[in-house]
Amino acid sequence: MRNFLKRKLNISSRQVVLSPGPVWLACAAALLALLAMALLVEHMYHVEGLRVADSRHSETLQQASSLRSLLEAELNASLYTAAGLVGYVVAHQDFLDPERVATALETIHRNGRHLRNVALAPDNVLTYVYPVAGNEAAVGLNYERHAEQWRQVERAMTRRHSVLVGPMPLVQGGYGLVNRTPVFLADGRYWGLLSVVIDPVSLFGVFPTEDKAALRWLDARDSDFDAIWGDQALFEREPVILSIQVPDGVWQLGMEPSREWAAAEARLGWYRFAGHLVAALVAGLLLLVLLERRHIALLAWTDQLTGLPNRRMFQYRLERLLQESRRRQQAFLLYYIDLDGFKAVNDRMGHAQGDRVLSILAGRMRSAIDEACLLARIGGDEFALLRPDCGDAATAERDFDAMIAAVRQPVDGLPTGFQLDATVGVARFPEDGDSAEQLVQYADSRMYQAKSAVSGNR
Repeated sequence: MRNFLKRKLNISSRQVVLSPGPVWLACAAALLALLAMALLVEHMYHVEGLRVADSRHSETLQQASSLRSLLEAELNASLYTAAGLVGYVVAHQDFLDPERVATALETIHRNGRHLRNVALAPDNVLTYVYPVAGNEAAVGLNYERHAEQWRQVERAMTRRHSVLVGPMPLVQGGYGLVNRTPVFLADGRYWGLLSVVIDPVSLFGVFPTEDKAALRWLDARDSDFDAIWGDQALFEREPVILSIQVPDGVWQLGMEPSREWAAAEARLGWYRFAGHLVAALVAGLLLLVLLERRHIALLAWTDQLTGLPNRRMFQYRLERLLQESRRRQQAFLLYYIDLDGFKAVNDRMGHAQGDRVLSILAGRMRSAIDEACLLARIGGDEFALLRPDCGDAATAERDFDAMIAAVRQPVDGLPTGFQLDATVGVARFPEDGDSAEQLVQYADSRMYQAKSAVSGNR
């Protein structure tokens, strides 16, 4: 015993001792790690999502701007080629020669872009048209007698500038964008109308082949003409929208990102999933490491035979109890217990039977004391007990009697010729010592005094 005490007391009280800790602590650490990694993944996904969204919007806006510029150029080229004809009519309204008018209309049609036909309507009666072929049904059309078109003509007359409508059904068949320009003479009298019909299929051929752009009127005066070109459902999917000024109105150009961006977003979603999967794997590995560490710590702190704390644990708890008791100025008791008669069990019945008996006695002593106490096996048949927050003689006597009674109870399978007993030495903090070494030496000496007294009485 004394050799053990020398070895034991040489252990530094400052040595690093790993506490096993409860299982929930390892689970909580793994869960916190999982949450932290999940938050990091979500943050990276959010930041990358914003970057992708910004790049997607910028690219789509650039494409929409390019398409708007192209549409404006094509539309202006189609509309303003006929502007000179208005000046010709104003200068020669009394001397309009049908042949010269036909030549002028042909020239405008030939030099214009996307024009289906060009027409003049003196007094709102369509008289001149080019080309004639395919437009015969329109010749002689009196706008005032055609209610559907008269509203548009009247608006042009009232506003005294060009009005673009459509795409709308034409009298001669088909659909077209119709730009009507009122002609007013120098004295302010209304002469008639210049009508330019644009082929929408030709004009909107500049649109991308994939269905990612569409046109509509911003403020349609006729619900029939709200849609201009493309899939109108596109405007319900929050596209990039740009405005295009046209005669007496505004078009809205909507454009969606290219399909490549959908693939990029899908990849981003897969990266997010992979990030969470990696986070779960890392958290799982961390939990396994912590549980293994706890298992190793338990092995380092526990006596494998009895399941009680070992001498390393006892030394650690004694140092902690000393610090706490000094701070709170409280007393505690330290017991040293040595089993008597156990060596004979090992010698005569073998170590296997001795281990069984030792395990039974350890369980009995553990059950005989309070949960707040620490019972440790510190040697072959030697135990130590720490009782915190107590230092009175009555408690010491009660603990002494309980442990002696636990050891003296018969053990099943052990012959009646074996008599087991225990010798106990008690040290009280702070009266019997102020350090671990002093308390251990005092309890050890008291135990040996008791053992000597018993031997002397035999």
